[in-house]
Parts: sequence; structure tokens; C-alpha cells
Amino acid sequence: MTMLSDTEEAALAIAVEAGVLAEEATRGTFPVDASKDELDALVEAGRRARERLLLENEGLVRTIVRGECTVAPADGAELLQEGRLAMAEALARFDHRRGRFGPYAAAWIRARVRCAATTQCGRLPVPVRDLSRYYAARRAETELMQALGRSLLADEIPGGAHTDRVRALLFPEPVSHAASIAVPEPVEAAAAEAAELLDLLPSWERRVVRRRFGFDGPPATRSTLAVELGVSEPTVRRLELRALETLRTELARLAA
Repeated sequence: MTMLSDTEEAALAIAVEAGVLAEEATRGTFPVDASKDELDALVEAGRRARERLLLENEGLVRTIVRGECTVAPADGAELLQEGRLAMAEALARFDHRRGRFGPYAAAWIRARVRCAATTQCGRLPVPVRDLSRYYAARRAETELMQALGRSLLADEIPGGAHTDRVRALLFPEPVSHAASIAVPEPVEAAAAEAAELLDLLPSWERRVVRRRFGFDGPPATRSTLAVELGVSEPTVRRLELRALETLRTELARLAA
């Protein structure tokens, strides 16, 4: 597939913009001097132009994903999906009068893919900044071990206490069975407290938590919730992790 010229790309971008405006006009957002058939034709032309622009730049997404997969472990198929979503978002904000789409979209794609790669598509409950530092410290540790030809002493390990805290979050120490035994609160009181905490969450996060952990029947899988909410599975995972982080923060505040 040949690269689009400046003129071809601008024409496609204009068609996309016209399609969006035509779609808004069909909904009665603003009056236009055009028939429904004419508006429908513009909407369809905009859809085809959008698909072609995204398809022409699919290679850009794959190139960025290949580069980011070497930075942190993550599933390539999920990163591709994240990159495509970022490219679609970039196209919705693109102004062809300011330059080519590829360089503009690359910044969006790289930021979203890097975030997804660092957090392993939302599976790691650690802030992106901390994870980035952790992976950088681990790479430095490996390079230093190779250079010295031996294992590192405790005071030679890069990152210090910061990476130790991240490691503890990623790989928690196992808790003995005896230490994990606790006397539960009455079921009614626990249920009431859980309901109060869930009310603190935004509606989508609350719905994800209630369905994922069986508050409203059998626990639902992320794929099931993705279909119910009309979003991607990584999005459901991020909603779940964000909700759990909010609940942990609130529980820590109450316990203080």
C-alpha cells in the first residue's frame, strides 16, 4: 500500500470532518440546506475516508508497538488494540491544516501504548511513573551485573528503597495460613459497609465492581462486562483497578 500524498490525506481528512458534521445535522443539532439523502451520502463518504486513513497508518501502530514491547512485558495483541484506539482518538482531533496525520498520531499512539505496556494493560496495580522507574532500575541492574560478571551487593542495586516498594506491590510476600485467619464481622454489617463504600464510586466503576465480585449475582468476567458496557476488555480492567484503588484509599483513610 503506497503512502498517501499531502493532497490525498487532506482530502480524506476533509471528508471525515464533513461526515461528522453531516451526522450531527441528521440528528437536528443545527439546520442545513441539504436533503437527508445528501447528508447520508456525506456520512458514508466520511466513514470510508476514516477507515482508509486508519488503515493507511496501521503500520505506524505496529512499529510503535514493536518498539514498546521491548521496554516492558505486555501482550502484543492488547497493545495493538490500545494503539488503534489512540490513533482513532487522534484522528477525531486532527486538523489537516497543521501538518501530516502520521507525526501527530504517533505522539498519541506512543503515549497510550507506553502506558499500557508499562502497566501490562492495566494488570499491575502500580502507578505508571513508579513502574517506569522500576523497569529502568531493573535494566540498569542487569547491565551492571553483566559488566561486573557477578551478582550485585545490596548497596549496589539501583533504585534503592523506591524500587523495593514497587517490587513489594508487584510480588507480595506470601502470608501464612495462621496469620491470614481473622474473625469476620457480622454479615449484615459488612454488607452495609461495602454498599456505602461502593456508593463513593462513579456509576461505571461501581457497576464493574458489583458485577465482577458478585454483588448482583454470579461474578461476571471482564469479557462479559466489555460486551455489556460496549467498551474494550482493557477498559473494563482499568475501570476495575481504578475502583479498587479508590476503595483501598478510602479504607486506609477510615482506618487512620
